[in-house]
Amino acid sequence: MRRAKPRYKSPRKPWESKRIKEENEIVRGYGLVNKREIWKTADKLRNWREQAKNIVSIISQEKDKHKKILLDSLAKFGIVKQDSDVEEILALTMKDLFERRLQTIIYRKGLARTVKQARQFIVHNKVLVSGRKVNSPSYMVRVDDEVKFVEGFEPNTEVVAEVVQSEPGSAAPRAESTTEVKETKSEAAAQSAAEVKE
Repeated sequence: MRRAKPRYKSPRKPWESKRIKEENEIVRGYGLVNKREIWKTADKLRNWREQAKNIVSIISQEKDKHKKILLDSLAKFGIVKQDSDVEEILALTMKDLFERRLQTIIYRKGLARTVKQARQFIVHNKVLVSGRKVNSPSYMVRVDDEVKFVEGFEPNTEVVAEVVQSEPGSAAPRAESTTEVKETKSEAAAQSAAEVKE
């Protein structure tokens, strides 16, 4: 049986401390399970940059055609604008791609308290993207996609009400937890304990 080729390149220097710190920050900020997700994203970005460089080197009528195809494919995910130039593709970072992941989108919309919880909802088949169940946290969400929960699934959204929105390009922020929900739960527990004693 043939073994499938990996869809990413692992780092040449595995013990480079600066890169490890940056990767750990991305893993924490975007709720990733392992660093392979970072390497896959880096490989995807590398391919797009190579295509952009090839477009710059083309000196013919084909240049506009290739440029339009690449820009259209990136614009449908909201990574670049439709009227962007090739230089903007070369300036893309991995964080631009992580912002378009389904896991991050759910968290940014305030549908989950943390990025880890957003991942759990996706893996447990609780998320619909344009009417279709998606269980891959790394799914790239298109601009025209509608993201919502399956019918009948309603997580506690009171705590999610104050999700902090960060600037694009920064690591995913943590949601601010409110103590009101905790207080109401403890009050209900106290009342039930008093009723039992009576």
